[in-house]
Amino acid sequence: MRRYDTAVEVETSADDVPVRFSWHGRRYDVVEILERWRARSAWWRDALDPGRGLCALQLENLEEHVWRVSALRAANGSVGVYDLARGRGWRLLQVAD
Repeated sequence: MRRYDTAVEVETSADDVPVRFSWHGRRYDVVEILERWRARSAWWRDALDPGRGLCALQLENLEEHVWRVSALRAANGSVGVYDLARGRGWRLLQVAD
């Protein structure tokens, strides 16, 4: 797995499940949800930010939902495995080699 942890645009279904995302100007269509879990976000980054401090932390920002998806790259038809996380925004965490 290659780690990226970068912002991505994600389209979701009515029940907030990712169905499509864009990364580096390329569109990917989710074929299958392989796994789903919750993970603690890196709350200490905000806590250590002198401009924010511990008081700025909110409980809803402490966890993020992660989806491991199989997705089809629309341009060339290749399929890959991607980890998408939603906390304060959507991020692409990892891509399977």
